[in-house]
Amino acid sequence: METLLSGGTRGVRRLHQLANSVIVFDEIQTLPINCIHLFNNSLNFLAAHCKTTAVLCTATQPLLHQVPNEHKGRLHLPAGNELMPDIGELFQQLKRVEILDKTTVAGWSLEEITALALEQMQLKTSSPYLGELCSILSRLTR
Repeated sequence: METLLSGGTRGVRRLHQLANSVIVFDEIQTLPINCIHLFNNSLNFLAAHCKTTAVLCTATQPLLHQVPNEHKGRLHLPAGNELMPDIGELFQQLKRVEILDKTTVAGWSLEEITALALEQMQLKTSSPYLGELCSILSRLTR
């Protein structure tokens, strides 16, 4: 970005090095909001006229291609540009935790919580401490 946007002639003399290249932008979500239009226009120019490929790396992809005013600078993304096209499926494959809301209006008594814990522990028999935990929970319900 310094090559394109810095003052003076030093950056312009390096512009040819960006042509036919791949530029990786890491943590692109940290791009200041007041620079989005300038950044989008710069990438559009590099892609259209210099045959440059840009890779935007981030866990939280900003919606640079959905900037409200297209004429000021909306990023032009070609179809099929995502490196991870089916993000929903990826989230499903990587899901490790499921949260169930078991709250009640009246709240839970100690016996009800203990019974629920016992039930859940018996479903998850992979714990090496299952027997010890079950005996502790059983004593609580007496």
